[in-house]
Amino acid sequence: MSLLKFPSRILPIQVSSALCAILLAAGCASKGTTVVHTFASAPRNWMEISPGGERKSSSGLRVESHYLGISGTRVLMEPAGFGDFRGMVDLAVAGGTPKGFAGVFLRRDGDEHFYCFALRPWGSGEFRYYATMDPLRPAGGSGWQLTRRNNPAGHARIGFECSGGRVSFSLDGHRYSPAFDGILARAKSPGPWQVGLFSMDLDTRWNNFIVSDDPKLGELRDQVDWGDRSTGAALEREFVRGADAFIDKPSRSSIFTLTAALSGAQQTYRNAGADADHAELSGRAAKLLDPLKAAAKALGEEDLLVRCFAMGASSGSDRRQILGAGDTNFASLGDSSVSRGRFAEAAVYYAAAVSLESTPALVSKLAEAKKKIPVPSYSLVIDEEKVKNRVVAQSRFRTAVQKDYGGLPRQDEGDLEIRIRIKRSSATRDSEEATRRVPVVVGGEGMSAAERGELERLEQELPEFLLDAVARAEVQRVSAQLGGRKDSEGALGVFTLGSRKYELHVDDGKRAKEDYARLSALRAKWDGLESKLRYEEIKAERTTVSITFSALVDLSYRGKVLVESEEIKAYRGLVLWRHEGYADKGIEASEPSNSDIRPAAEAVRRRVLGQFAGQVSKAKLLARLDRSNRLVLLLRLARASGNASDEMGLRWYLGKDFGLKDVLCDEVTERLLN
Repeated sequence: MSLLKFPSRILPIQVSSALCAILLAAGCASKGTTVVHTFASAPRNWMEISPGGERKSSSGLRVESHYLGISGTRVLMEPAGFGDFRGMVDLAVAGGTPKGFAGVFLRRDGDEHFYCFALRPWGSGEFRYYATMDPLRPAGGSGWQLTRRNNPAGHARIGFECSGGRVSFSLDGHRYSPAFDGILARAKSPGPWQVGLFSMDLDTRWNNFIVSDDPKLGELRDQVDWGDRSTGAALEREFVRGADAFIDKPSRSSIFTLTAALSGAQQTYRNAGADADHAELSGRAAKLLDPLKAAAKALGEEDLLVRCFAMGASSGSDRRQILGAGDTNFASLGDSSVSRGRFAEAAVYYAAAVSLESTPALVSKLAEAKKKIPVPSYSLVIDEEKVKNRVVAQSRFRTAVQKDYGGLPRQDEGDLEIRIRIKRSSATRDSEEATRRVPVVVGGEGMSAAERGELERLEQELPEFLLDAVARAEVQRVSAQLGGRKDSEGALGVFTLGSRKYELHVDDGKRAKEDYARLSALRAKWDGLESKLRYEEIKAERTTVSITFSALVDLSYRGKVLVESEEIKAYRGLVLWRHEGYADKGIEASEPSNSDIRPAAEAVRRRVLGQFAGQVSKAKLLARLDRSNRLVLLLRLARASGNASDEMGLRWYLGKDFGLKDVLCDEVTERLLN
């Protein structure tokens, strides 16, 4: 089916480009235009846009099995114009580079921007919307984000709409509303909207390109046509040939090729009402899984292959085999958890059961279990005993807690109780007359007062910094496990300082190496001067600054003590001098300043807050909780924050605590959070 529909008549889509141009110029973008391409044949009037922006009639368009195939890099445009409109297209990546991308664009004369929505097969699939003067050069907009489908292959449905001067997109029904208003408003007297497709360094397949500004038209999906059973059979044969070729010579690109054929065949059978053919194809794919997985494993792409095959499996037994669920009766485990009042665990089991075979009863049980999952809360109590000065403001502690636990409601007596008992907090400053012994070099150039101060500072700060950095590295290691990683993805490294080795976060390691190198250079300079030194004694005013903080931290969850009286402490002492300079003796003048004290005070705050963050870290807390409480807390944090790290933590513990395989684990996570 390939039609261009106008209110009172239907014209074949093969209408000439010249006639289309005349119709558009005459204002045929008024409401009532519908374009439907289901690619039973190639569109004859589409335009191709070159990298330089020139337009010409497209040629060499490949159409087979009711899809339009685009290879490499191309930008194509339907010439019809629209007022306020809505549209859709089905897209499957069938090969190409991992960071290639493809999508739809909306444009209009009088506006230099293309308003784009693109997908790329990187990782588990990413999307991006953006407004740019070249659809092949993404910039700004949303940036690349993970798709909710957790699958870079198979058919995805992109929706697009312009209404009331605003542009929106959707992906498999999930709507996105970009803030393009300012860009849209710049266009002066813009023409009608036009819609096109683009593909960059990919092989792509397009089905069901449908656009309409006719308010009387019903659902766009009613115009969808994937072809008949013979089309599905042709795609199934392509899939089988592709599977054999992949087993013989595996490549990441060919996973997308055979998945596009499999997905297309499944969609076609489903749309044609050929349920028996669909079920037979699903079973056939499941039986091919083991040899295909063996080939994919050699590429390191076993997970990708399983995702692709699980996407279209039609029966519970096929999905159970593909997802590695074995004989586990998840529904029964869910019922058992409900009887014990463990609704979070029940939700996990019901979500797994629904992933294998969705039934109204299981969906209802999952919804009921999710409603009954308790919402954990937190409380923060700060007790002050000997506080002369608030070296660390209470708000700093609250901010540190909210960073990890802000997704929990705060109550006076929360499930998670955090208590800080500040034992001492003071900043004192005492001045007195004293005699200062100043080292002076006899002959040659000596060490400036600034260098001596830097040497003293590094000798005091570097050991403390290393102590805290080692603790931060331990938290990083646990956090990496929460994200499901066996290592810290390069975040940790081994650094040698002198004769000792430290495992540190790379940022801490770089700073430690720089500070150690500087300290070594200053020490060497000082050691080289010692034999040439003499000491001059002068009268001066000595100011001693002492900044001290110590506290105890307690952490408990629902009565279980997890951290008890863990001490955090920091101290910084400074000696500052006031005296005039003595040029004849080579002594520089010295004047104390608040600028000398501020870095010391901030160093104390930084050290205190770093220790506190380690004591109450989410990673440490989760590692010490039992499975049931950990799950409830993880669910709340992941739901409330929408933070990718919280979702990854939930996913990792679902695999660890419940034994769910990778793709099934992803699906369960998605069902629990949405």
